[in-house]
Amino acid sequence: MADDGASVESPPATPAPAQSPAAAPAPGASQKVETLEEALLHQGVFALRAALGDGKLTEISKHMLKPGMFEKLFSNTGIEIIDFADDDVRGAVPDIRHLNLAQVLFIRCQALNGGTAKSLGMTMFFKMLVTAVPTTLVEHL
Repeated sequence: MADDGASVESPPATPAPAQSPAAAPAPGASQKVETLEEALLHQGVFALRAALGDGKLTEISKHMLKPGMFEKLFSNTGIEIIDFADDDVRGAVPDIRHLNLAQVLFIRCQALNGGTAKSLGMTMFFKMLVTAVPTTLVEHL
């Protein structure tokens, strides 16, 4: 090939995206690095909960199979969903459809703040909860 004097430059390397403040772990939290999508989800869920408030948090549906578990969870005693026995959590999966938006967001925020599925029942619960957020939001609107 003949060199015509023109050189082809490679495009400049794009700098690595800076980690957003929301993606940085809180002091004392695990050092798990979030993707941008996870950070945006985290911010969005917490912002939505803050905007809507917890006004209907203690309104328990009479159609629930495990109302006592949810009453304890929403009673402001510091109990989290991961504190319940696996059988109780597994039994409460069908009740997720009876939760209102404030309740779904409350539990989802707990999960985003480090609540991890430590059992099959918890995994089932969190998977159902994740699908309940958009459905419950649409019903709320």
